[in-house]
Amino acid sequence: DITVNGTGNVNLSQKQFPKDTVIELTAQRSASGWRFVGWSGDFNGNDSTVSVTMSEDRNVTATFEKIPVPDNVYCVNSSAEGSRTGTNWADAFTTIEEALEAEENSATVNTVWVAEGEYLPGGDSFFPKNGCTLLGGFEGNESTHSQAEKREWYNNITTLNGKNVNYLIDLNGNSNIAIEGFKLIKSMRNAIYINQKTTIKNCIFEQNGSNNAQSNCLFCSGDSVKVLNCVFTNNKGSDGSCLYISGKSFIIGNCVIFNNEGPAMVTTVRDTTSQTEVINCSFIKNSSSSIKPGGISNSGLMKLTNCIVYFNTNISSTGTQISKTNGTQFCNIEDADGSGIGTKDPGYLTNNISTDPLFESLTMPSSDNVWFDPTDNNHALVPGSESSSKSTYGLNEFMEPSKYVKKDIRNRTRSSTYFMGAYERY
Repeated sequence: DITVNGTGNVNLSQKQFPKDTVIELTAQRSASGWRFVGWSGDFNGNDSTVSVTMSEDRNVTATFEKIPVPDNVYCVNSSAEGSRTGTNWADAFTTIEEALEAEENSATVNTVWVAEGEYLPGGDSFFPKNGCTLLGGFEGNESTHSQAEKREWYNNITTLNGKNVNYLIDLNGNSNIAIEGFKLIKSMRNAIYINQKTTIKNCIFEQNGSNNAQSNCLFCSGDSVKVLNCVFTNNKGSDGSCLYISGKSFIIGNCVIFNNEGPAMVTTVRDTTSQTEVINCSFIKNSSSSIKPGGISNSGLMKLTNCIVYFNTNISSTGTQISKTNGTQFCNIEDADGSGIGTKDPGYLTNNISTDPLFESLTMPSSDNVWFDPTDNNHALVPGSESSSKSTYGLNEFMEPSKYVKKDIRNRTRSSTYFMGAYERY
């Protein structure tokens, strides 16, 4: 006899088993959010497939359990079929709104885990509140924070689809928020609107914005915002930009801004002690339909370090890459006899270069995870082995902002001499 505890099935390798026949038993969950624990009775063990010799009548029990999550976590899985309490994967919420509301009303839960799949806002936007950590890219079987940190979010794509909404994630008035591991697409105006302290990490922004309204893929008027290890591609900003920055102490590192409409980045911060800091980023093949540069439109103060700004265009023949340099060092910026750079200020140091970065390709990768694949050197924007886009700027793993880029966008450690931009090549 076979008994099943929990939600699962046991499959037999054959239906008839004469005496001394060896059969295989395979335990298999029958709903998401459950896992096999083990066998008991006449056979003990925790391998999902076992061989049993039918030398006599056997009584075997297969036990399944709900996959738990830590006490400070609510989980979301659009395919969950349980009680929708969010306290484990089997009983996960099926919408992000349910989890965000529960997190806001909880005194102990501050984190939301979202399993792979596509999620659309039920109303105008998703609205994470103060102190919320919103993480995507889960398989739906992680049970510890350690497993969450090691998840391959780029292989478990969690898509936030902003079809027909202006703001996909609206953080207006809320601070100390972390958003990681999502693909954000098709918002009509801003994929994320930020006006307080926030960290955005390990995200893909694609096909956001429109030609009919002022749009910025990411709008940031808040102070102390960090954008790390993200890819921005194929977004539109007709009167705006891909990234618009007016908040103090903004840090962007290890990001790829590739093939967007509108300046890749606009920064207006003028405070000398809290200016915009851009480190190890790749601004490539963006275009502006105005006289603003396709790369970086800087009307404030900015530190630009270890970046590649190349192949960007506008309607003019001048200032196509960057309008004003300020503190620019160890960068490779397309110059085109001076027309690529609007103004070379005194902060434009002699260690900057203007040479072909010898990218492996300037075409769109065939899948999302290629951007983050730690084993692939042959996709877009990885410098060729002979590229001279190299830096000796000291990266300190304990200091802002360089501690965020000691490893590249694919988590590869940079050594003493390393490639500019988001990718380190081994």
